[in-house]
Amino acid sequence: MSNILEFALDRYRLGNGLEVVLHQDRAIPIVAVNLWYHVGSKNESPTLTGLAHLFEHLMFEGSAGYDDEYFKPLQEAGGSINGSTSNDRTNYYEVVPSNFLERALWMEADRMGRLLPVLSEAKLENQRSVVQNERRQRIDNQPYGRASEVMAKQLYPDDHPYSWPVIGWMEHIEAATLQDAKDFFETYYRPSNASLVVAGDFEAPTTKDWIERYFGGIPDGSKPPIQEVIESPLDGSRSTELEDRVALPRLDLAWPGITRFHADEPALDFAAQVLAGRSKDSRLKRILDRERRLISTIGAYNATLKLTGQFGIRAYALPGKSLDEIEVVIREQIAELASTPPTEDEMTRIRNFYANQAYARIETLLGRADAFNHYLFYAGDLHARSFIVELDAYQTVTAEDVQRVTASYLNGPYASVRVLPQGGQAKAAREVTEDRSGTHVPKKKGHHDHLPDAGPDPDFRAPAIERATASCGLDLLFVRWPRLPRIDYLLLMRAGSSHDVADKSGLARLTSELLDEGTVRHQGLGLVRKLDHLGATLQSSMGVESGSLSLRCLREMRHESFALLAEVLRQPMLAEDDFERERGRLLAEIAYREEQPAYLADEAIDEAIFGSDHPYGRCCDGREEDLRRIGRADVVDFFERRYRPDGATLLVVGDTTLAEVMEMVEHHFADWKQRGSTDMPTPFERPDVNGQHVVTVDRPGSAQSVIRVGRASIARSSPDYLPLLVANTVLGGQFASRLNLSLREEKGLTYGARSSLTLRRAGGAFTAGAAVQSSGTREAVEEFLTQIASLSDGKPITQEELDYAKAYLIRRFPARFETSGGILSHLAQLALYDLPDDYYSHYVTGIRELTLATVDEVIRRHLRLEGTRVVVVGDPEQTGDLADAVGAIMNGATS
Repeated sequence: MSNILEFALDRYRLGNGLEVVLHQDRAIPIVAVNLWYHVGSKNESPTLTGLAHLFEHLMFEGSAGYDDEYFKPLQEAGGSINGSTSNDRTNYYEVVPSNFLERALWMEADRMGRLLPVLSEAKLENQRSVVQNERRQRIDNQPYGRASEVMAKQLYPDDHPYSWPVIGWMEHIEAATLQDAKDFFETYYRPSNASLVVAGDFEAPTTKDWIERYFGGIPDGSKPPIQEVIESPLDGSRSTELEDRVALPRLDLAWPGITRFHADEPALDFAAQVLAGRSKDSRLKRILDRERRLISTIGAYNATLKLTGQFGIRAYALPGKSLDEIEVVIREQIAELASTPPTEDEMTRIRNFYANQAYARIETLLGRADAFNHYLFYAGDLHARSFIVELDAYQTVTAEDVQRVTASYLNGPYASVRVLPQGGQAKAAREVTEDRSGTHVPKKKGHHDHLPDAGPDPDFRAPAIERATASCGLDLLFVRWPRLPRIDYLLLMRAGSSHDVADKSGLARLTSELLDEGTVRHQGLGLVRKLDHLGATLQSSMGVESGSLSLRCLREMRHESFALLAEVLRQPMLAEDDFERERGRLLAEIAYREEQPAYLADEAIDEAIFGSDHPYGRCCDGREEDLRRIGRADVVDFFERRYRPDGATLLVVGDTTLAEVMEMVEHHFADWKQRGSTDMPTPFERPDVNGQHVVTVDRPGSAQSVIRVGRASIARSSPDYLPLLVANTVLGGQFASRLNLSLREEKGLTYGARSSLTLRRAGGAFTAGAAVQSSGTREAVEEFLTQIASLSDGKPITQEELDYAKAYLIRRFPARFETSGGILSHLAQLALYDLPDDYYSHYVTGIRELTLATVDEVIRRHLRLEGTRVVVVGDPEQTGDLADAVGAIMNGATS
């Protein structure tokens, strides 16, 4: 493993102080640019919070050399672009085809050196509105949204840099001035306060020249103030209770922790895994879930940051269960771990988990680039801290270390936050719903300097696919991928929610949940323990079209691991006790989700488009009344009818050969026969385009309205797929789309507006949506419908838009095959929708040859307003009656 985790790096510093790291990897013609500024919310004043995150948004509003939407020239390159702000740092990244590296570097340098001359009040007002909508969407309109903010106040003094949320308090976001933003930039956005990592397919001498040319001339400023590590011990345990619009009571416990790369960090991470880690056999999961059935889910974490950290445990109780009882068990298990070291069995399984995590961290270029910046920022070194050094630190943790840190850090005072269901409206929901619709200032487009030209697009071919059929009838698709000593398997069955039995919705999901709960040979947690020892992960999951079993294992453990996958499929226990527990958990999960406004909107739009009785119109998880009438015998019957070799496909990607895989398949599946009847669902009828156009879901007190607009669409295998994909890209399929530029960048009504295609075997849906400030609901709905209608009447796609969308889709194509998981998902598309094996060989050509006439014709067939449905989840006092507005636009578009 050491050789795989060891990378050749070229680290140097420019004359102005900018630290640079170059890492070459020529496997795929893409490159990641990752720039960290060493400033986060901890650097703010307690009286003006949220400035670091607000400024992150302003960095995408244009600079002197390119005073326009930052995303446009990089998404045209097929790039993935974004940024993020944490307590400690702000980062910006681009993943682009290798021939666009110069452009990405130029744009990063231009905003580092020349942002202030074009930073304006209009841009600040625009992004202030966007950030306020982001806060509403992520915190104020979310169940449990305020709990983390309350916990920070419990854990830290008021003036501690970690006591306020990264996104900031709403009143501070409102109060920030243009001069505040400029001062923040001048203080922190300096070359010597940043580090740049370039990773991927590039020529080192040329790249160094570009970096020196574009970044080298940026003047540095005075050093920002240095913050020291801040100890924040609690003088006693603290507890707070909140009431919120939630179905499941939640308990959050947190203890003062340690800084990143503290010597005790690996041992505390082990303690988190022992107590409530990823394994179903972790102590609190086993006791609180399997033995006492008190919880829906629980997890533990060890969060380490620059100045300090925290160790936390979060538990969601089942309805009617006591948080007091849950807390008692948690404290008992902490005391047990503090007095008695974990078993060697537990230690071995956790070491295997972290070894596998090391592979996951290095699989993508962006992941590596971000990790190198992480090591530089938190450790200041790429040798004393590296993938290898960090893995070694975790492999040498002892059981006594885990016992010691538990006793040292988790036996003292702690903070507790309880979120309880309430009967009334969510407290303070209206406090954060400021109406800024009257003060929003649209941005003005500026000028562009000459962007660096790109070289010719690199040659890329999708990985070769091999196909075989086992003697039992099981189809197999295989791609050799030897970049890591690991193999991914995905076994697909015709066993999705579309195959649910009438009046027993949720049967497919419940069957899937039971499959990996034990086998005849490895009952109960025996299966989990065996997998943990092998360092393998096996999971059963379910979608609309299929049920699946996935397995990821190390190459050296492939035979034993694959035998377990076969055992799960051939001899699952499907025990009565497991059935009762998993049904109870699923009912609790449904109750939890039904408090989420986005979930309500998604569920409602599917039902509005297809109807409640259509397989695509009902919730994958099932209805509560249906789940309660399902018995274990129904699960056994569904398993025997649906999990069978005919119609099944095994997908394999990894460091092996087709011959070797076929040998294992024949060994384990040669006598696998279909069981039960061979019934297949009848073809689905196309939804009726007539009926109610507007569906409202009342949610009094909501801080936002969640909007969905949609209509029935084509099957994934339709020849109209590619032109419809291009049309959706223009309308709402990427940041610089019509919908997002209008609703976010021009009107400031939302954090983001998107549209998408969800296409399946027998049809699909086009949907668009956003979470908008409540007072702008009507305006946003009208804009969605107007934008959709304009594609076929009034404002058709232009040649420039068509070329841009085609370039975006073509140039991002290679990055989709960067990881084994990415390749596996593309194989799944072939298997699920009966696409030819050479489909991806012709994908780029198919897009390149599309004409305006072809795209326009597909729009007129599949993106017209006829049959469109509108769903709004929000406060009825704020949204008002939308039927007249929708009707006027619909009637005008279809007349």
